[in-house]
Amino acid sequence: MVSMLTERQKKILSFIVREYSRKGEPVGSKEFSQKFFPDLSSATLRREFFDLAQSGYLLQPYTSAGRIPTDKAYRFFVNEVLDNEKNIEEESEHWQKKIQKVKTDNKQAISQSIKMNADFCGGLGVGYLPDEGLVYKTGLKNLFSHLAGISFPEINQI
Repeated sequence: MVSMLTERQKKILSFIVREYSRKGEPVGSKEFSQKFFPDLSSATLRREFFDLAQSGYLLQPYTSAGRIPTDKAYRFFVNEVLDNEKNIEEESEHWQKKIQKVKTDNKQAISQSIKMNADFCGGLGVGYLPDEGLVYKTGLKNLFSHLAGISFPEINQI
């Protein structure tokens, strides 16, 4: 039986593969939850780890150990990475075509490329044409939408 992974399980599995590949040690739920999923309890992550183990993606070397990815997890990870690279390539081609359309007018090309970058990243875009003395800025709404759920001390850090 092929089990479908939830989006959260896909993220968890990707982080586990990266973390295990980086450290070479079994990944424990407590540190993992604090580092990657602070909004989830370690108990919730243990349940996700258990489900991923039942589906053949993780192994637990012994009872109190963290989890390690299986070959199935690595295959999943590689397939996800390759799919994402393909999507990024397609997205890149899309933006390159858009930039080619406005390339004739320097001012328009700069303003459009800044807008496209801000839209693509969901952030703030700023550009400057020194010869013209022009400053282009866009995406402030994107920036504030990301800050909406952040508490005051975190905003001070930013």
